Amino acid sequence: RYGVSVGMCKQSYAIPTKDRYLETLGIGKISDYVDEFLHYAKSNPHLIFVVTKIGCGLAGYSDSEIAPLFKYASTNCVFHLDWKEYLE
Repeated sequence: RYGVSVGMCKQSYAIPTKDRYLETLGIGKISDYVDEFLHYAKSNPHLIFVVTKIGCGLAGYSDSEIAPLFKYASTNCVFHLDWKEYLE
């Protein structure tokens, strides 16, 4: 949702991959945001999260760089099949 840069908003959870100047964030900073999301997802097991391939489009990261950040996601997170090999 426009104007929401991180966290829960209605039925979505924003994980930033770019800053307010549209510069790509470093993988370490993205990892911090992913960790916040993983904690939120684990704390809300009644919700289901369909996680898109964040960072793998305009931010320019590969699946092999981003997917492993989600390796310890709770079972209420669902991922794209392209990430399966990185999450097992």
